[in-house]
Amino acid sequence: MAFKKITHKSAIIICVSHGFHVRNIIFSKLYAHLAENFRVVLLLPTCSEVPNSDMALLRGATIVPAVISKHRFENAILFLRKNVFAGRERTQTFNLINEFDRLRHPWVYRIASAFNAVLGRIPAVARAWQHLESLIIPGHEFDALLERERPCMVLSANYGTEAMEVRLLRASHRHGIPTMAIVPSWDNLSSKGIIGENPRHLVVWNEIMRDEARRLYGFPDKAVYVCGGLQFDPYAGSESDERRDEIFDRVGIDARHPYVVLGTITPRYFPKNVEVLDILIENAEKGRLPANLQIVVRLHPQVVDDPHFGDNLDEYRERAARWTRVKLSIPRVLRWGTLRPPHHDDGTELAVLLRHAAAAVMPASTLAIDACALGSPVIGIGFDGLERKPYSQSVRRTFDFTHYRRIVQEGGLRIAESPDEMVEMVVRYMQDRQLDADGRRRIVDSHIFKLDGKAWERIAQVVSDVHLRAAP
Repeated sequence: MAFKKITHKSAIIICVSHGFHVRNIIFSKLYAHLAENFRVVLLLPTCSEVPNSDMALLRGATIVPAVISKHRFENAILFLRKNVFAGRERTQTFNLINEFDRLRHPWVYRIASAFNAVLGRIPAVARAWQHLESLIIPGHEFDALLERERPCMVLSANYGTEAMEVRLLRASHRHGIPTMAIVPSWDNLSSKGIIGENPRHLVVWNEIMRDEARRLYGFPDKAVYVCGGLQFDPYAGSESDERRDEIFDRVGIDARHPYVVLGTITPRYFPKNVEVLDILIENAEKGRLPANLQIVVRLHPQVVDDPHFGDNLDEYRERAARWTRVKLSIPRVLRWGTLRPPHHDDGTELAVLLRHAAAAVMPASTLAIDACALGSPVIGIGFDGLERKPYSQSVRRTFDFTHYRRIVQEGGLRIAESPDEMVEMVVRYMQDRQLDADGRRRIVDSHIFKLDGKAWERIAQVVSDVHLRAAP
């Protein structure tokens, strides 16, 4: 793609507040392009600290800590934004965060929902509340930074839901600076935080998300750009195939024998990860699964050394020590102060594991889209280990969440509602890896947009166009 020439290096502020944002943006070709064409000012949470060993990844960026002052009524303001003034359709999406919130204070949320049933149907009310918030919490913390750097653009990996980014967007708009956000995941607009300040330009993965941005938050079509997901760009290349032997050796996989990948998520959302592993081990030992089958446990980066979302890794290590068929892929996590980004090489390991797996087994997780992109059959864990729970408490309901239901409907993954069904599905996919391949391709087409390794180029072109339109 031929980019329009930028004749001088204007400053661009890139705001990163989560470890996955580091993975998605800093470790991408997009960031390398921006660092070459702009003077990058990297805004990080105040307690972040990039070790010297990782400074080369930032390509000479100026690092600025974001120091914000919490407003004394901020929690109340956020509650009202999410539960009273947000659009009615958005507050009614079926997702885990809404469930948790409503369980904590059921009567408060019932009263809020009653008000939302009226006010949430009037888009002008949401816009008025957003404007009122901007007057109460205007983001003056960033005025000095914006006046000093005079950036041509503010680029954020959060789309305007968290305190740091909301303040930065508000301050940028007061200063007349173009703002752009890259929505990091497919479930964000429908199932995560409620936007407190709309960025002027929004980059999304696919047409579904473009429609959500328009319908749920009032973005005009011309302000939303469908570019695909940055984190999928490496899947289009051959690097993972070239490094297969190296990564197999690191994980301990015997290339002569088949394996399945068991993807885990935080026990906070699914506490039965280890039980599912035990079920797979038991069935392999008893002959219901091939005797030479290897089980590769792919732990979520979020569970490594995290006090809130972490998992007990010793339980997995104990099984790997006892059963030679069990292999562990424990993501290496960098320590940037409060930020915990996955190692920049971790995506390659994940790509190798999924590309060559007989099948991938997991609870409702974005890993299903990764597996589809890499051609691996997907089995959803729709049962609660060895326990039987009613639907309202079962992991089965997570496959009906607003964002997840769409990929289920594409027919590219099967949901096992019992241990026996899971074992049967593993056997079927091992016999025919092309089973449901058409459905997996539909998931890739509808959710990734284009698996061509060029999402970064499309986003870079949007940045360039917006910058040059805004230039004096």
